[in-house]
Amino acid sequence: MRATQLSAIFKVAGLFVALSVALSCSNNNPEKNLLTINVGVLPGQKKEALIQQYQPLLDYLHKKTGLAFKLTIPTSYSGLINLFEDEKLDLVNFGGTAYVKARKTSGAIPLVMRGKDLKFTSSFITSGESNFKKISDFKNKPFAFGSKLSTSGHIMPRFFMGKENIIPETFFSNIEYSGKHDLTVTWVRDGRIDLGVVNSFIIQEMFDNGELKEGEVRVLRKTPPYADYVWAVQKGMSKSIQIMIRDAFLALSLDNSEHTSILDGLKAEHYLPSHTNDFSDVREAIESYEIF
Repeated sequence: MRATQLSAIFKVAGLFVALSVALSCSNNNPEKNLLTINVGVLPGQKKEALIQQYQPLLDYLHKKTGLAFKLTIPTSYSGLINLFEDEKLDLVNFGGTAYVKARKTSGAIPLVMRGKDLKFTSSFITSGESNFKKISDFKNKPFAFGSKLSTSGHIMPRFFMGKENIIPETFFSNIEYSGKHDLTVTWVRDGRIDLGVVNSFIIQEMFDNGELKEGEVRVLRKTPPYADYVWAVQKGMSKSIQIMIRDAFLALSLDNSEHTSILDGLKAEHYLPSHTNDFSDVREAIESYEIF
């Protein structure tokens, strides 16, 4: 047999093998078996606390879906948004403000949120030794927000203060941005500032786990409720993968003993499907503040 004929036969055989492998991979769903989902969360607390909180969830999602999940904790709220806009993150637990921005700039698709995220609040806190009873008592005193892009640590508290005709820049002696809820609490406790505002669940957690002792910090009041926090994905993620991840979240139940520690760590009882219109109040606050 001529060399040219043998070469042709080998080429045909090679194509056949390649086609067989491709079909086999397609049948085995390589997207499910090989895809890594890059996950981002807001840096609202210390890195170690966030890893402890989210890693059990990612292990569960891996077990439930067969996908790999890699956690990223950026150094700032804006850093999280930038990573999502650059498509370096696929699945993100956004605060309401960050989600609204990601929706506007990148078409972020909301998947799920905790039931309590529909009725979130912020807490204005002061020293346990303070005798002041209301925000108006703190005129010309130092005040602290969290991150400028934090829904519970800045945008919504500012929005509600505005409804009371309190403009922070002219009402308080000076304003600082701590960047993290737990750091705001520390500033109040240590007397660096007189009044601060934080995520209500985080300060309660700090009391519960002993980071704060009763009497060190006092909750002056809470804001009205609003929607905050949502797991969202890139608009380019395949529908099948979106549904797979969404359904894994929705399957979490306190009735399942294997899920209890995961949900406890996330301060959740269950997850619900989320929709863009859940964040209409946050969108209104952002527009009134003209943040972007």
